[in-house]
Amino acid sequence: MQIHFNEIGLVTLPTITSTEFEIAIDRESQPGNKTLFSSDSIRIALSDSQNGGDVLPDRRTKITFHFNKQEFPPLPPVALEKQDDMHVRIMTYNVLRDQLFDPSVRDNYQRIFQALQPDILGFEEIYNHSAGQTKDLVEALLPSSGGQQWYAAKQGTDIIAVSRFPILKSQSIDGNGAFLLDLRARYGTDLLLIVAHPPCCANNEGRQQEIDAIMAFIRNAENGGQEFSIEAKIPILIMGDMNLVGYAQQLQTFLDGDIVNKNTYGQSFSPDWDGTALADLAPFIAGYNMAFTWYSENSPFSPGRLDYMIYTDSVLKPENHFILFTPVLSEETLQKYDLQKEDVLRASDHLPVIGDFSYSLVDDVSLSRSTGRKTDFTLLQNYP
Repeated sequence: MQIHFNEIGLVTLPTITSTEFEIAIDRESQPGNKTLFSSDSIRIALSDSQNGGDVLPDRRTKITFHFNKQEFPPLPPVALEKQDDMHVRIMTYNVLRDQLFDPSVRDNYQRIFQALQPDILGFEEIYNHSAGQTKDLVEALLPSSGGQQWYAAKQGTDIIAVSRFPILKSQSIDGNGAFLLDLRARYGTDLLLIVAHPPCCANNEGRQQEIDAIMAFIRNAENGGQEFSIEAKIPILIMGDMNLVGYAQQLQTFLDGDIVNKNTYGQSFSPDWDGTALADLAPFIAGYNMAFTWYSENSPFSPGRLDYMIYTDSVLKPENHFILFTPVLSEETLQKYDLQKEDVLRASDHLPVIGDFSYSLVDDVSLSRSTGRKTDFTLLQNYP
């Protein structure tokens, strides 16, 4: 009997190479109207079906897993709104081959956008529409008021940034997009936003090359590169559908600047302003103790974490952050935010990822990138 992953609620993480994996299965599942778990323990066998693939456990041995009956502590109440108006809300969303523009799912997208109220959006998979068309649609879904307006720019074949803040300049990075946003009027700083969509699936080499290129771009921008330079201590955020379904080295390059293709993209470096690695936001699903960002009931692949936010934690402090997966929200929460259970399932096979950030502005003493020592940090009011 073959059992599809969604019949047993199977989720496995991470989707990259690792020495540890976490597997979740719904203990109440009944595939084919048969009870899957009838006792307090199960036996486990893993098999690689490829020629010469390994089998676990080895012959004549058994692996038994005993269920822990201890109850998990209750999850915190779901809060989809910003906890402070001074936090900047950023969202990354792969909208499934221009489906954002499909009239049949417009109501689903409108409810999602209205519930989340992002200040900055990074879209992937908008191939057949321009930045202007995307800005106009976002305006229709999230109308401006009180002197607000939306700004937008497109880079590569499918990357579009839409922002409540002016986009000073943008540039393509091997098909991914870099956008310099002017947040000075409200937060006293610019923001370098990288929206990425490296190649998927088994293309490990191509994915690594694009990630190397992104990190080399950041290194050059931090060091005063002629084409795209940024001032010291400007927050940097990399986000998007990273398609990390292969080697863990690709995530490692994003975090610590370990460039693999040095002959093409130059030397490795420490990407944060204080000489350390970048941070992975790693949000959980709101109201659900899981972290997948891709979900498709009609796919042979189980849910996985493909969408990321990676940031300079020397100058950015994460606040409320989550993944929106409407099927797990309570009826009370759905009504509170005017959402419906099927909204994210109809909108795309990716889930919207939300990160709220505040700015930890450093004092005037320069950071030492050579020693990696941080200067004293203070949380200041926005300036001017």
